[in-house]
Amino acid sequence: MNTEPTANILVVDDDVSTLLAMEALLSGPGRNILTASSGTDALRHLLREDFALILLDVRLPVMDGFETAALIRQRERFRYTPIIFLSAIDTLESDVFRGAASGAVDYLFKPVVPQVLKAKVSVFVDLFRMNEQLKQQAIRQSEERFRLVVDSLQDYAVFMMDPEGRVSSWNRGAERIGGWKQQEVIGELFGRFYIPEDREKGLPALALREAATESRYEEEGWRIRKDGTWFWANLVVTALMDDNGALVGFSAIIRDLTERKRAEEELTRLNAELEERFAEKAAELGQTIGEREKLQAQLLQAQKMEGIGTLAGGIAHDMNNILNVISGYASLILQNPGNTEKVAEGLEVIKETVDRGASLVQQLLASARKSELKFEQIHVNGVLEKLHGLLKETFPKTIDVRLELDPALPSVIADSNLLHQAVLNLCLNARDAMPSGGTLQVITRRVAGAALRRIFQDASAKQYTCITVKDTGVGMNAAIQSRIFEPFFTTKQQGEGTGLGLSVVYGIVTNHKGFIDVESEPDQGTTFRICLPVPKSRETAIEVKEQPPVKDGTRPFGKGETILFAEDEARQLRLMQNFLQDKGYRILPAKDGAEAVEIFQCKKDEIGLVILDLGLPKLNGWEVFRRIKEIDPAVKAIFATGFMTPQIESQLALGEASAVIMKPYQLDEILEKISSVIKTSAGEPAVVAQLDYAEIPFAPPDEDLT
Repeated sequence: MNTEPTANILVVDDDVSTLLAMEALLSGPGRNILTASSGTDALRHLLREDFALILLDVRLPVMDGFETAALIRQRERFRYTPIIFLSAIDTLESDVFRGAASGAVDYLFKPVVPQVLKAKVSVFVDLFRMNEQLKQQAIRQSEERFRLVVDSLQDYAVFMMDPEGRVSSWNRGAERIGGWKQQEVIGELFGRFYIPEDREKGLPALALREAATESRYEEEGWRIRKDGTWFWANLVVTALMDDNGALVGFSAIIRDLTERKRAEEELTRLNAELEERFAEKAAELGQTIGEREKLQAQLLQAQKMEGIGTLAGGIAHDMNNILNVISGYASLILQNPGNTEKVAEGLEVIKETVDRGASLVQQLLASARKSELKFEQIHVNGVLEKLHGLLKETFPKTIDVRLELDPALPSVIADSNLLHQAVLNLCLNARDAMPSGGTLQVITRRVAGAALRRIFQDASAKQYTCITVKDTGVGMNAAIQSRIFEPFFTTKQQGEGTGLGLSVVYGIVTNHKGFIDVESEPDQGTTFRICLPVPKSRETAIEVKEQPPVKDGTRPFGKGETILFAEDEARQLRLMQNFLQDKGYRILPAKDGAEAVEIFQCKKDEIGLVILDLGLPKLNGWEVFRRIKEIDPAVKAIFATGFMTPQIESQLALGEASAVIMKPYQLDEILEKISSVIKTSAGEPAVVAQLDYAEIPFAPPDEDLT
């Protein structure tokens, strides 16, 4: 029996007699001669068959042999199929070269010598058969190697089953994992590997049914070995189909994952232990976080004080001007005590100048104030107006500080002190960038979130309030701009700053869920923009407006009430004693805290009100208040201070302090507050601040930068 593969030979020629002669000449055992009369017919044959050799006439109608060969070579399948060109005797030498370039293995001239043609064809047929034999041998070797690989797998149980699920093959890995030899399981249903509970549930049949339906089935579960022990297994069942799609059997792979299962159980146990340990460490972590927050607060306060320190020159200059005005007019009054007009004019100027100095001190103290973070609804314009006054007083007169505020600016949720510090830091940087003077602009605008998202992709709010700080200073190059928000990065000389200012600004803006960007060019100035999100809901802005106190006819006077007044500045104490006694009050003066407590202890039944300076020696105002409150819990106290501290605010909120008098003293204010507290003690209604609720103006959602 001849088992050699049949060699297909394609003969292409437009002469029918030549085709018949070629077919007769080349026919023989194991050969199949096919003919074509044109290049197009030849290509049709190539679509259906593979060929051992192609005999191609050069002179063909429509499409010649060279063109046909080129098209054949374009198909990867026929890239190496041998082609022999046949041509008339008058073939030009150039045609021979063209044929070689087309990929021909030979070029024969008509009439062809039969013996030569048969010999050449036999060579290519033999080469074809040898190639096919090598292919078959390679396939057999590949199948054998595959069988050996499958059989040698020790960590995988690989076996085949018939359509009913009976085992038909069983590799060595299956013997090792399951414990059964091949002869013990061939013909057995693979369900015997399931534990009894799963067999009762019908899981083996379910696995085969789903594999047949879905082509593949996978599961994990407990399986049983020959010796009865259980192991945790991963099972994959694959359906085997013939060319017609009919089920012919199944292949299955089982992996022993018992060690992994135990590791997972151990991991679960360890996780439980770790959770317990985590709970124990949580308190320690909370303490650590608290310490870190304290350090951050200290850093923030240190940088704030550094910023105040940089204003020292301007402060000293302005305070000297204030003192100079007061001193000059006081001298004029002393020189002309009888000139009523000049005395009145001088006193008015002195009073205005004192008010100016007090305002400057209050602004500086507000900037340096260390307070708890308090995020609340604030009006940005109000914060910037206060800052503008500080900048105008302390910055060199060569710098023109301009404020451009949007009157319909929406309010934001922020800590007013932090916002004040952030803008102050930017203004200080601007001042340093204009050593020879220039213009500093602080501008507020509304911006739509859609417009801001062109720069910051995380800008999710619909509306933002934008604060712009713009100067005409020396500017920055790109290299410096890329590092300005790094802590301790500075272009200043040693001793001129720590480089914390802009990093603190960045931290403040980030904590407010806002964004900051910068634009600058050398010698072209710098522009910083801070954008803070506007709250979604249309909340109401609350403003506290002091109502004028109720007056009974004219300025309030006393009716002989006794007041303990504690003040360590002797001249100020004498001034207040004389003034209040002239207004109908009896004053018991105390020059320090210890004396105040002693006087109160002796004359508590006579004293109706206590006025305490917070900065008393020996015992400060708070300590005096605590001592006398132990003596008389109902005591009414007014505190005198140059700055409203958080402690005072909290005591006012708790109702422990009746009122606060701000220094320098305003005599009319002192009379009104004393009268109000005494009336409250007597049961008369007190005058309270009224709340004015105004709706916040909001920009339309689609408004862009203006």
